[in-house]
This record gives sequence, structure tokens and C-alpha cells, in this order.
Amino acid sequence: MSIAERIGDVRPGSLNNANLQALEKALSGFVGKKMNDLIVDLRASPATSDLSLAAEFAKRFCPKGKPIFTLRKPAGHQDRVFSSEHDPAFRGLIMILADGDTTGGAEAVAAAVRFYNKALVIGHPTAGCAAEYSDLALPDGKIEALAV
Repeated sequence: MSIAERIGDVRPGSLNNANLQALEKALSGFVGKKMNDLIVDLRASPATSDLSLAAEFAKRFCPKGKPIFTLRKPAGHQDRVFSSEHDPAFRGLIMILADGDTTGGAEAVAAAVRFYNKALVIGHPTAGCAAEYSDLALPDGKIEALAV
């Protein structure tokens, strides 16, 4: 989608592999049309704790070789650093739309793109839930999700 033929607009929705491929296709199309600006709409992105997949989305906008974000593990475990191996797919001005329903991996994407690209984050504060979760089986058979 494009606004005024020079501003691209993407709304990834869920951070999943199908939407990652759709984002890649859209970004490729914007390069061919010489789009200077991009709106990334992360509002109401369904929660995901898959930060590996969130890093794949952020890699399309963050510089090669720079850490996108670090997943800190409890004491005694190795931190996991996510970084990009490629040059950004888009290099113009980026505006991110966010709201209180922007949560999990989408928050991590917004923060990384804002940090490296000085992207404008427009809207409301995000949910504050950018964490990875692990399921813990309880003795009574229930499952509890714990932020790790």
C-alpha cells in the first residue's frame, strides 16, 4: 500500500513467518517505487513471546552487525544477542504506530527500530510486555507461563 506515492505503509499484524514474507515482498516493492518514508503499523499486534521471530522483523530495518536486542537469561545462563547479518531492506524515514495493545515481540521491534533509525513512534505507550516466556508444568497438571 502507498500514501501519496512516496510513503509506504505496512501492517504486519501477527509476527509470524507468513507475515514476515509479506513484509519482505512489500519492502522490495517500495524500493522499486523509490519510497522515501515508511509507516509501520504495530497497533494491536497479537502478543508473541517469540523474540527470535521479532528479531527477524527488526532485521529488515536495523544496521548490519549491530545488536538488535539482548535476551537476558537468569543468572548462570548465557545472554542471547540478536543482530542483523544483512543491510536494512529500507533506509528512509520510518514512523511506527503503537498503542497499548502493541505487546511482546512487536514492542521489541518498535524499540530496536526507534533506537537505530531514530524512528518516530507515534500513538500511545505500549503494553510493557517485551519478554520471552517459558511454560512450567505444575504438579496439579496446570501450566504456568513464566517470563524468562
